[in-house]
Amino acid sequence: MLRANGRARTVLALGLMVSLFAACSLAVDLEGYSGGTADTGGRDSGTLDAREVGTDTTVSDGPVDSKADSELVDADATPDTAVDSSTVDTATDSGSDVAIDSAPDGDAGPGCHPVINEVVTGLALPGSATDEFVELYNPCSSAIALSAWKIAYRSSAGASESTLAALTGTIPAGGYLFLASAGGYFSKTPYTPDATFSSGLAGAGGGIGLRDDKGALVDSLAWGDAVAGHPFAETTKKAAATTSAPPGQGLARTPNGKDTNDNSADFAAAAPTPKAAN
Repeated sequence: MLRANGRARTVLALGLMVSLFAACSLAVDLEGYSGGTADTGGRDSGTLDAREVGTDTTVSDGPVDSKADSELVDADATPDTAVDSSTVDTATDSGSDVAIDSAPDGDAGPGCHPVINEVVTGLALPGSATDEFVELYNPCSSAIALSAWKIAYRSSAGASESTLAALTGTIPAGGYLFLASAGGYFSKTPYTPDATFSSGLAGAGGGIGLRDDKGALVDSLAWGDAVAGHPFAETTKKAAATTSAPPGQGLARTPNGKDTNDNSADFAAAAPTPKAAN
């Protein structure tokens, strides 16, 4: 009887041990699911598997290496703010074409400038080679300062340029500047030139040009046997004035002050009219 009771207690004790072991195993299995936390396959339950949320970032089991992660960033993801210079025109091209509203010579308006209005060469008058003059006319509505301007001369060959007269002072609106050869017919009474020059003008052919204070050619005239393409010819050179009885003839802009930039069309042989309308 006592031996049977001992065996029963032993069996009971073994059963309790088995139950306890099963309970411990169940507790271990349930530990991964406690609190509704997803199974991370042995990783820290607080670490998310980036692949499960659709990103390209790989999460290691250890601490995150910020340097390594930064190397995964595509540098091209930064917006390219560079401007293709080939597609942007930043020129202010004295090459860009800007239309200038210029009034024709002889009319007041923007771009208006003095013009060579009349020329008499030494061969145009019987007498002396110094019987010559150049007349400028201001067709504009305001006076024009001529300081540092000049009248340039070229022979019929047109190869070299010299200064016939350096200009000063001001030419009034609708007024004239009269330059005569020193000692010649037009430098004496009753004429009153504004200035004189000493170089001569070839009656057979040549050219004169009006240059401003920056050296730009403002107006010009070529005549006679000046070569084709003469630097002072505007479109077509004008034939030399004919020789006749005193007071002879010169080349006069006709009508007075009008400039179409064609010497042949703008000038005609006419009796000299210094400091007066042609």
